[in-house]
Amino acid sequence: YPLYYEALDNRAFTKILMNNFSDAVIDLEQSLRIEPKNALAYGALAECHFYLKDYKKAYEEINKSLQIEDSPMERE
Repeated sequence: YPLYYEALDNRAFTKILMNNFSDAVIDLEQSLRIEPKNALAYGALAECHFYLKDYKKAYEEINKSLQIEDSPMERE
């Protein structure tokens, strides 16, 4: 796997557009292992879980995204 998390995000976004949500989850989880503060990846992961009908997981992931976006470090 590449260590360039943004490339993994882009590949995941392409998979989302192709309705391949399960494979997108794999890329997004790998991206988050590389860059755990990637709010965009958490948001996309929430979208995937939503379309996979795992609403609890979607809710958890979107909240992680919002916590990162709300952190004081992100506003500076």
